[in-house]
Amino acid sequence: MGSTFYTNQFGQQVAVGDADLGIVQTGSLAGIVSPNQASPAVTIPAGAPAKIDTTITSGYIVNFLQAGITDVAIGTFKRTSTAGTFALLQQVEVAIFGGPVVWLLANATITPGQTVYQDTNNLVVGTGGGAKSRGIALDYAVAGQVLRVLLVSAVGISA
Repeated sequence: MGSTFYTNQFGQQVAVGDADLGIVQTGSLAGIVSPNQASPAVTIPAGAPAKIDTTITSGYIVNFLQAGITDVAIGTFKRTSTAGTFALLQQVEVAIFGGPVVWLLANATITPGQTVYQDTNNLVVGTGGGAKSRGIALDYAVAGQVLRVLLVSAVGISA
């Protein structure tokens, strides 16, 4: 369940409205790569957009899929100290949209404050071409350079 602030401190039970401090403090959601991950590849690279597998309806572990360029993603797969790519059923952390800042690789010239998108190679570009927005650039970058991106839900960006 993660680190939780229990408003019912003696019963140690979660009450509606309690915050899961593990997510709030880290900006990350833990889970596994869904057994249904098959496209575009079974192995997912760090920095790829993530969505929740809505076909998994049992259990307490969030199952993630790599989001396609037209899917609304909830975050980005985070690099860990032991892995930069993730296979089926591997434990993962997803930096959720709405505040975490992640380093991503540019595939075009990006300016600070620009709404950014990810292309089919999971690289950051400045035009969507039908793709959902991924966040807001904090740095200037040209193709092949890394930049910081503030992750924001596509719903929260009107570009």
